This record gives sequence, C-alpha cells and structure tokens, in this order.
Amino acid sequence: MRSLIGKVENKDAKLWSEQIESGALDSTEVSIDIPKEMDYNSLLRGRGSPFLVLQGTPLLEQIRTEKKRVPIKRAREMLMDMDIELAENDGVVFIDEIDKICGPRDAFRSDRKVSQEGVQRDLLPLIEGCSVQVQGYGKVQTDHVLFICAGAFHDSKPSDLMPEFQ
Repeated sequence: MRSLIGKVENKDAKLWSEQIESGALDSTEVSIDIPKEMDYNSLLRGRGSPFLVLQGTPLLEQIRTEKKRVPIKRAREMLMDMDIELAENDGVVFIDEIDKICGPRDAFRSDRKVSQEGVQRDLLPLIEGCSVQVQGYGKVQTDHVLFICAGAFHDSKPSDLMPEFQ
C-alpha cells in the first residue's frame, strides 16, 4: 500500500486498504517508481568507449528509476510483477532443521522413513527449479532462487538424505 499511496497514518491505513482491495479506487491515478530501462551499450559507444556492456549493471538499474502515473489497478499489477521478478532473481529461502526430514540413522520404523522421503521428494522440485503458484501473486519460478538448508544432524548425517537432495 505504501508503494501506491505513500506513508499513511495507522488509523487511515485500514480504510485505504479496504478501498484498494474492494476496487473502489481502481481508476484513481498514482505515481509509482519503476526501473528505468537503459541501453548501456549505446551510452558507452557515444562516449568513445571501446568496451561493451553485455548486461546492465544491476546496481545502476536499481538506482535509476522513473515515476510513472498509472491507475491504481495497473499499478498493483506492475508492483506485483516487479516483486515476482525480484523474488525469482534475488530470492533467498532458508530452510532450518532439514535434519528432521532424514530421520535418525538407526530408525527402523518404515512408515516414518517413508513420510520423510515424501517430504524430501516434495521439496526437491522446488530446490531444483520449478514454477510455484503463490496465492495472490501468481506463478514464481524458483530456478534462480538460492536455497540454504541447515540442521543439527545430531541423530543423523547429511548422507542420510536422498542422494538427489545432498
């Protein structure tokens, strides 16, 4: 909401939020900051530089933004698209207690082991990269998301995980 209408007092935030969610303000225009697309190659060539930039410097792209006036409905779509792109390209997911899904080394209860392997099999496509439906946003690609897993492994060891998961 802050991206759409700026800083709002707490008492007014709920009212604004309800109006935005209901669509009552869909046609109201707002100014939002969007990344400015720049052609760095032509910029450098114009200065006589012998170097070519194959991809724009991410820091410069983040700094260079432009204000654009659009209806709130379109602004929400644009901001969601930017959030999805940010998550897909710069997302980090930390999974703690990963040792809990490999179980103790001396576990003989096969039903527990089957359940733990099922969880590993469910997580594997996410970590390897796939398309995930996120409620309220749409599909998010996990191909370039960094997954960090941690665990104590006092009852098990990392090699107790499925080979694909190690």
